[in-house]
Amino acid sequence: MTIILKHFDSKLKQNTGVEEKLNNTLAEYLYPDVEFTIGTVYPGITTATDLGEHEGKTLQFASGERMFFASDTNARERVYPNASDGAAYGSLLFTSCRDFRELQNLRILVIDDITGENGGVLPKDTAKNLVGDCKGLIDLNIASDLTGSINTPFQFRLGIKEQESSLVARIAKGTLAPAALDKVGAAVLRGQDWLRHDPRHVFI
Repeated sequence: MTIILKHFDSKLKQNTGVEEKLNNTLAEYLYPDVEFTIGTVYPGITTATDLGEHEGKTLQFASGERMFFASDTNARERVYPNASDGAAYGSLLFTSCRDFRELQNLRILVIDDITGENGGVLPKDTAKNLVGDCKGLIDLNIASDLTGSINTPFQFRLGIKEQESSLVARIAKGTLAPAALDKVGAAVLRGQDWLRHDPRHVFI
């Protein structure tokens, strides 16, 4: 999976001829039919007007001084309901990852690492002890299939497209540690109706 980002000068509104190749990104997975470009900015000089539409593309995401323009004017809204998130977390979409895997029929339990809230699947105190900020656990068998190891935590990027059961796209990132989930309540979890999104794509 490869995406090519052409660069343009946002002040002069001219293409620079520079092209950037990114592999295994959430941007390509979530927006397979969308074209992206990067607008060069000049700190202290570039104005909001300079960041207007260019060749049919509008500013949708940012990461520091990297401004990502897209041919889909609703690209940001599809993954980030808050406008500011498009700037705060824009880099998640355009980070090249080592590998790409498609996983189907998975169940993911989302736990608030502060309160332990998890939709009533587990007692909050129990749930809170299983996770941290952007940290969680993954079944040993799944971890082995993904990384070939059941002993080493790994970083991931995850993308979920719009589906019939959920009309919003979402992304996530963090670190997962392989664990014997049957030792921490998997038997209870299997009987619950978890939040389902199928298929799931995990970026490692």
